Amino acid sequence: MLAQTFQLLVSAHYQTSSDNLRWILDDPSVSTFLSLQGNTLNSVAIITEEGDLPDALCLDVMQGTRRPRGHLIPQSLLAHEGIADVGQYIYWRISRIATEQAQQNQGLASELIRHIEEVAKGQCDFLCTSFAATADVVAFWLKNGFIPVRLGTGKDQASGCYSLMMVKPMHAEAYDLASLWHQYYCANLSLNLPRDYQDLSAELAEKLVQSTQVASLTKESLYQKDVLDLTLFAQHHRPYPTIRAQLTRLVQSVIASGQLTKTHPEYNLLNTVISQPHDKIDFSDFGLKTKKQLERHLKHVVKELLERL
Repeated sequence: MLAQTFQLLVSAHYQTSSDNLRWILDDPSVSTFLSLQGNTLNSVAIITEEGDLPDALCLDVMQGTRRPRGHLIPQSLLAHEGIADVGQYIYWRISRIATEQAQQNQGLASELIRHIEEVAKGQCDFLCTSFAATADVVAFWLKNGFIPVRLGTGKDQASGCYSLMMVKPMHAEAYDLASLWHQYYCANLSLNLPRDYQDLSAELAEKLVQSTQVASLTKESLYQKDVLDLTLFAQHHRPYPTIRAQLTRLVQSVIASGQLTKTHPEYNLLNTVISQPHDKIDFSDFGLKTKKQLERHLKHVVKELLERL
């Protein structure tokens, strides 16, 4: 059965290597779920338990000073999305799922996920997944009730795709949290998708904006979250590509209020930053020739803008 399981993983996933065999067998955070017909393996899912992180560690991760091993979902939501309370919850991440090729498109993987959900109730707060986003794979997870919460800012070199993180809450409180995280995702995607993801297919872009029915995000809540995200960028180590939408809303706000006019020395830079794809801007036009110079200068500019609020 072990040989069948590993062979299925190797045939189904390009990143499966011999080292994964030890990972599956020895890592105490890893569980394996199998779908069988008699003694024949149909589908397999590998689950990694994540989360339940100490508060001090969560703050360090959010500020970009620590990156502990593992815990992909809570770490990324802390470091790249600035969701302060995300580390305290328990996640079962479906890190691999595969079905025998001859038995695909028969609902076997979805049936296996439903079984995992039943087992997970009372043991974790969220099921979750992170994968190279293609239209058909996104559709699969949407069909199974998973909610998008983060789209990566750069393409994976191996797959050539952007990564997408999705969660499925296991109880009412987790549903409220997932709804809020999804609203942050939607608010940012509405600005970033047409500007920074122009290379996505129309089919995939349509899947990424499909939303489940979730509570509406208030302007005040979004404003407070933007200030937190931009402060993490200006004063700590939050990556610049992850605050593009938040910076756009801030610049639009100070322009609308008359606090930033064309006479301001940074007006052209900021207007360029919020209107053009981040990988198409020639920052040398503004005297910023290195990535370090750009980040240091933007941190200073964002800090000044936040002081105007």
